[in-house]
Amino acid sequence: MKLLIDIGNTRIKWATYSDGQLGEEEIRAHGSDPRIAATALLDDVSDPPAEILVANVAGPEFGERVAAQLGATLDVRVGFATSQKRAGRLRNAYRDHAKLGVDRWLAMLAAVDRFSSAVCVVDAGSAVTIDLVAADGDHLGGYILPGLDMMWRALTGDTGDLERFTEGDSPAGVSLAPGRDTAEAIGHGVLGAVCALIERCTGALAEDNGRVVVVTGGDAERIIPHLAVELEHRPQLVLEGLVLWAPR
Repeated sequence: MKLLIDIGNTRIKWATYSDGQLGEEEIRAHGSDPRIAATALLDDVSDPPAEILVANVAGPEFGERVAAQLGATLDVRVGFATSQKRAGRLRNAYRDHAKLGVDRWLAMLAAVDRFSSAVCVVDAGSAVTIDLVAADGDHLGGYILPGLDMMWRALTGDTGDLERFTEGDSPAGVSLAPGRDTAEAIGHGVLGAVCALIERCTGALAEDNGRVVVVTGGDAERIIPHLAVELEHRPQLVLEGLVLWAPR
Protein backbone atom coordinates (compact mmCIF):
# COMPACT_ATOMS: atom_id res chain seq x y z
CA MET A 1 0.00 0.00 0.00
CA LYS A 2 1.14 3.53 -0.85
CA LEU A 3 0.09 6.65 1.01
CA LEU A 4 -0.30 9.59 -1.38
CA ILE A 5 -0.33 13.12 0.07
CA ASP A 6 -1.15 16.48 -1.49
CA ILE A 7 -0.06 19.43 0.68
CA GLY A 8 -1.59 22.70 -0.48
CA ASN A 9 -1.40 26.22 0.88
CA THR A 10 -4.37 25.78 3.21
CA ARG A 11 -5.25 22.07 3.25
CA ILE A 12 -3.67 18.64 3.28
CA LYS A 13 -5.30 15.82 1.30
CA TRP A 14 -4.40 12.16 1.25
CA ALA A 15 -5.53 8.75 0.04
CA THR A 16 -4.15 5.24 -0.06
CA TYR A 17 -3.32 3.41 -3.26
CA SER A 18 -3.47 -0.37 -3.23
CA ASP A 19 -4.14 -3.11 -5.80
CA GLY A 20 -4.56 -0.54 -8.56
CA GLN A 21 -7.24 1.38 -6.67
CA LEU A 22 -7.09 4.90 -5.27
CA GLY A 23 -8.92 5.09 -1.97
CA GLU A 24 -11.27 7.78 -0.73
CA GLU A 25 -9.68 11.17 -0.25
CA GLU A 26 -9.41 12.72 3.21
CA ILE A 27 -9.07 16.49 3.59
CA ARG A 28 -8.07 18.65 6.56
CA ALA A 29 -7.22 22.33 6.98
CA HIS A 30 -3.68 22.66 8.33
CA GLY A 31 -3.63 26.30 9.44
CA SER A 32 -0.08 26.72 8.08
CA ASP A 33 1.15 24.45 10.88
CA PRO A 34 3.02 21.29 9.76
CA ARG A 35 2.34 19.62 13.11
CA ILE A 36 -1.41 19.95 12.56
CA ALA A 37 -1.05 18.55 9.05
CA ALA A 38 1.00 15.54 10.14
CA THR A 39 -1.12 14.82 13.22
CA ALA A 40 -4.36 14.89 11.21
CA LEU A 41 -2.94 12.39 8.79
CA LEU A 42 -1.45 10.11 11.45
CA ASP A 43 -4.78 10.03 13.30
CA ASP A 44 -6.36 8.61 10.14
CA VAL A 45 -3.72 6.05 9.12
CA SER A 46 -4.16 2.75 10.94
CA ASP A 47 -1.70 0.57 9.00
CA PRO A 48 1.79 1.81 8.07
CA PRO A 49 2.15 2.06 4.27
CA ALA A 50 5.02 0.57 2.33
CA GLU A 51 5.76 3.97 0.78
CA ILE A 52 4.73 7.60 1.16
CA LEU A 53 4.77 9.98 -1.82
CA VAL A 54 4.10 13.69 -1.35
CA ALA A 55 3.18 16.59 -3.62
CA ASN A 56 3.98 19.75 -1.66
CA VAL A 57 3.42 23.38 -2.61
CA ALA A 58 3.37 24.77 0.95
CA GLY A 59 7.12 25.45 0.92
CA PRO A 60 10.15 23.19 1.45
CA GLU A 61 10.37 23.67 5.22
CA PHE A 62 6.69 22.86 5.72
CA GLY A 63 6.97 19.71 3.61
CA GLU A 64 10.15 18.55 5.30
CA ARG A 65 8.67 18.96 8.77
CA VAL A 66 5.58 16.97 7.82
CA ALA A 67 7.75 14.28 6.22
CA ALA A 68 10.01 14.06 9.28
CA GLN A 69 7.07 13.51 11.61
CA LEU A 70 5.47 10.93 9.32
CA GLY A 71 8.73 9.11 8.67
CA ALA A 72 9.65 8.92 12.34
CA THR A 73 6.21 7.76 13.47
CA LEU A 74 5.51 5.26 10.69
CA ASP A 75 9.12 4.22 10.04
CA VAL A 76 8.59 4.65 6.30
CA ARG A 77 10.61 6.46 3.64
CA VAL A 78 8.92 9.65 2.45
CA GLY A 79 9.49 10.76 -1.14
CA PHE A 80 8.60 14.04 -2.83
CA ALA A 81 7.31 14.30 -6.38
CA THR A 82 8.86 17.00 -8.58
CA SER A 83 7.98 18.60 -11.88
CA GLN A 84 9.71 16.95 -14.82
CA LYS A 85 10.74 17.97 -18.31
CA ARG A 86 8.72 15.14 -19.80
CA ALA A 87 6.61 12.19 -18.70
CA GLY A 88 5.16 9.94 -21.37
CA ARG A 89 3.61 12.17 -24.02
CA LEU A 90 3.33 15.17 -21.67
CA ARG A 91 6.05 17.77 -22.29
CA ASN A 92 6.61 20.65 -19.89
CA ALA A 93 6.53 24.13 -21.49
CA TYR A 94 8.43 25.94 -18.74
CA ARG A 95 11.89 27.25 -19.59
CA ASP A 96 13.01 25.73 -16.29
CA HIS A 97 10.79 22.68 -15.84
CA ALA A 98 11.61 22.42 -12.13
CA LYS A 99 9.93 25.78 -11.46
CA LEU A 100 6.48 24.57 -12.50
CA GLY A 101 4.37 23.87 -9.41
CA VAL A 102 4.32 20.13 -8.80
CA ASP A 103 0.56 20.17 -8.24
CA ARG A 104 0.06 21.61 -11.72
CA TRP A 105 2.40 19.02 -13.24
CA LEU A 106 0.64 16.13 -11.54
CA ALA A 107 -2.81 17.44 -12.48
CA MET A 108 -1.75 17.64 -16.12
CA LEU A 109 -0.17 14.19 -15.94
CA ALA A 110 -3.45 12.69 -14.74
CA ALA A 111 -5.56 14.63 -17.26
CA VAL A 112 -3.37 13.67 -20.22
CA ASP A 113 -3.45 10.03 -19.12
CA ARG A 114 -7.25 10.10 -18.99
CA PHE A 115 -8.04 12.06 -22.16
CA SER A 116 -6.62 11.79 -25.68
CA SER A 117 -7.98 15.24 -26.58
CA ALA A 118 -6.59 18.67 -25.82
CA VAL A 119 -7.24 19.59 -22.19
CA CYS A 120 -7.62 22.72 -20.13
CA VAL A 121 -6.66 21.79 -16.57
CA VAL A 122 -8.10 24.03 -13.85
CA ASP A 123 -7.14 23.81 -10.18
CA ALA A 124 -9.37 26.19 -8.23
CA GLY A 125 -8.04 26.68 -4.74
CA SER A 126 -6.41 29.54 -2.82
CA ALA A 127 -5.12 30.49 -6.24
CA VAL A 128 -6.59 29.39 -9.55
CA THR A 129 -4.22 27.76 -12.01
CA ILE A 130 -5.09 27.06 -15.63
CA ASP A 131 -2.87 24.93 -17.85
CA LEU A 132 -3.37 24.16 -21.53
CA VAL A 133 -2.20 20.91 -23.07
CA ALA A 134 -2.50 20.10 -26.78
CA ALA A 135 -3.78 16.70 -27.93
CA ASP A 136 -0.20 15.59 -28.69
CA GLY A 137 0.83 16.22 -25.06
CA ASP A 138 2.57 19.57 -25.56
CA HIS A 139 2.04 21.79 -22.53
CA LEU A 140 1.26 25.20 -24.03
CA GLY A 141 1.76 27.13 -20.79
CA GLY A 142 -0.69 28.42 -18.25
CA TYR A 143 -2.08 31.12 -16.01
CA ILE A 144 -2.13 31.80 -12.28
CA LEU A 145 -4.64 34.19 -10.75
CA PRO A 146 -6.01 34.80 -7.26
CA GLY A 147 -8.72 32.45 -6.07
CA LEU A 148 -12.27 33.61 -5.41
CA ASP A 149 -11.73 34.40 -1.74
CA MET A 150 -8.34 36.02 -2.32
CA MET A 151 -9.80 38.35 -4.94
CA TRP A 152 -12.68 39.17 -2.62
CA ARG A 153 -10.28 40.06 0.21
CA ALA A 154 -8.12 42.15 -2.12
CA LEU A 155 -11.12 44.29 -3.08
CA THR A 156 -12.80 44.56 0.32
CA GLY A 157 -9.83 44.59 2.68
CA ASP A 158 -8.67 48.19 2.40
CA THR A 159 -10.67 50.05 -0.22
CA GLY A 160 -12.80 52.61 1.57
CA ASP A 161 -16.46 52.29 0.65
CA LEU A 162 -16.01 48.79 -0.82
CA GLU A 163 -14.91 47.60 2.61
CA ARG A 164 -17.68 49.53 4.38
CA PHE A 165 -20.44 48.37 2.04
CA THR A 166 -19.47 44.68 2.25
CA GLU A 167 -18.80 44.36 5.97
CA GLY A 168 -20.15 41.06 7.23
CA ASP A 169 -20.93 39.77 3.75
CA SER A 170 -19.61 36.53 2.30
CA PRO A 171 -17.76 36.20 -1.05
CA ALA A 172 -20.27 33.54 -2.12
CA GLY A 173 -20.06 34.34 -5.82
CA VAL A 174 -23.15 32.24 -6.56
CA SER A 175 -24.22 34.03 -9.72
CA LEU A 176 -22.93 35.80 -12.80
CA ALA A 177 -25.88 38.21 -12.83
CA PRO A 178 -25.11 41.90 -12.40
CA GLY A 179 -24.90 42.66 -8.67
CA ARG A 180 -27.65 44.67 -6.99
CA ASP A 181 -25.49 45.68 -4.05
CA THR A 182 -21.75 46.08 -3.55
CA ALA A 183 -21.19 42.60 -2.12
CA GLU A 184 -22.98 40.98 -5.06
CA ALA A 185 -21.16 43.16 -7.57
CA ILE A 186 -17.79 42.07 -6.20
CA GLY A 187 -18.69 38.42 -5.62
CA HIS A 188 -20.26 37.96 -9.04
CA GLY A 189 -17.48 39.93 -10.71
CA VAL A 190 -14.79 37.78 -9.11
CA LEU A 191 -16.57 34.61 -10.24
CA GLY A 192 -17.07 36.03 -13.72
CA ALA A 193 -13.40 36.89 -14.09
CA VAL A 194 -12.33 33.32 -13.31
CA CYS A 195 -14.97 31.73 -15.55
CA ALA A 196 -14.22 34.09 -18.44
CA LEU A 197 -10.52 33.20 -18.48
CA ILE A 198 -11.27 29.47 -18.32
CA GLU A 199 -13.70 29.74 -21.24
CA ARG A 200 -11.26 31.89 -23.22
CA CYS A 201 -8.50 29.33 -22.67
CA THR A 202 -10.77 26.51 -23.74
CA GLY A 203 -11.71 28.38 -26.90
CA ALA A 204 -8.03 28.81 -27.75
CA LEU A 205 -7.42 25.05 -27.84
CA ALA A 206 -7.56 23.35 -31.24
CA GLU A 207 -10.71 21.27 -31.75
CA ASP A 208 -9.18 18.73 -34.16
CA ASN A 209 -9.43 15.89 -31.65
CA GLY A 210 -11.91 17.44 -29.25
CA ARG A 211 -11.15 19.33 -26.08
CA VAL A 212 -12.25 19.09 -22.47
CA VAL A 213 -11.90 21.14 -19.31
CA VAL A 214 -10.80 19.17 -16.25
CA VAL A 215 -11.53 20.91 -12.95
CA THR A 216 -10.19 20.14 -9.49
CA GLY A 217 -9.58 22.04 -6.25
CA GLY A 218 -11.54 23.21 -3.24
CA ASP A 219 -13.49 25.86 -5.14
CA ALA A 220 -14.33 23.64 -8.10
CA GLU A 221 -17.98 23.28 -7.10
CA ARG A 222 -18.37 27.06 -6.85
CA ILE A 223 -17.10 27.53 -10.39
CA ILE A 224 -18.41 24.52 -12.32
CA PRO A 225 -22.13 25.49 -12.46
CA HIS A 226 -21.20 28.72 -14.23
CA LEU A 227 -18.89 27.34 -16.94
CA ALA A 228 -20.41 27.06 -20.42
CA VAL A 229 -17.95 24.39 -21.56
CA GLU A 230 -17.72 20.60 -21.61
CA LEU A 231 -15.96 19.61 -18.41
CA GLU A 232 -15.14 16.82 -16.02
CA HIS A 233 -14.81 17.30 -12.27
CA ARG A 234 -11.90 15.27 -10.85
CA PRO A 235 -11.57 16.07 -7.12
CA GLN A 236 -8.57 13.73 -6.73
CA LEU A 237 -6.71 14.86 -9.84
CA VAL A 238 -3.40 15.65 -8.11
CA LEU A 239 -3.48 12.35 -6.23
CA GLU A 240 -4.25 10.58 -9.52
CA GLY A 241 -1.13 12.23 -10.90
CA LEU A 242 0.90 10.96 -7.93
CA VAL A 243 -0.17 7.42 -8.85
CA LEU A 244 1.35 7.94 -12.31
CA TRP A 245 4.44 9.88 -11.26
CA ALA A 246 7.79 8.11 -11.43
CA PRO A 247 11.26 9.61 -10.80
CA ARG A 248 13.39 10.33 -13.85
